[in-house]
Amino acid sequence: HFRSAEIWETASSSEQVLATGWLGRYFDHACTGAPARSENVGIHFTSGLPPSFISAREHATFGLGYNLNQRRGNAPATALLESLVAADPAPTPASEFLEHTLLDALASEKQLVRVLGDYEPAAEYPASEFATSLRHIAALIASNQPTRVYFTSLSGFDTHNRQADTHTRLLTTLAEGLAAFQRDLEAHRLADQVLTMTFSEF
Repeated sequence: HFRSAEIWETASSSEQVLATGWLGRYFDHACTGAPARSENVGIHFTSGLPPSFISAREHATFGLGYNLNQRRGNAPATALLESLVAADPAPTPASEFLEHTLLDALASEKQLVRVLGDYEPAAEYPASEFATSLRHIAALIASNQPTRVYFTSLSGFDTHNRQADTHTRLLTTLAEGLAAFQRDLEAHRLADQVLTMTFSEF
């Protein structure tokens, strides 16, 4: 499983082991010249950086979870982090770098969460985390973000029993989420600007 997933994420042959992901190499070639801390070239709705995003150069990417309401509820924690940065009594070059990085991340999160909260989809999305992430992606596309790539995932395909039932449920979740996403893009006249790709190790 792990080697197969690695091949998908890096676009390597079975005899190769690559240190960068295929989307990361796209960022390196298509986004070179942009400031490292400019607008996000890639946004992912996963718990960690997708291996396909790993690049040889630094690029601005950002990760968001599925649960927008949870993000909105983080306001006290965000305020605490901002106050800690402002109260740094003796900044050093290292701490200033970390503080700048943190403030950039907090500013990006605020801006993105605001866009997601204000969005009114033109299609009804199913009640699944996967569909929610696609709704968020549609919102960001509709807001004319400069982002080149959006990434989300649907887990659970590594089944060891009741495979037929689980596979049916997962493929239904996938199909219904993608259908709603496509209808939403078409209603906003954005479908011709978006290429949707799916890949799976299974």
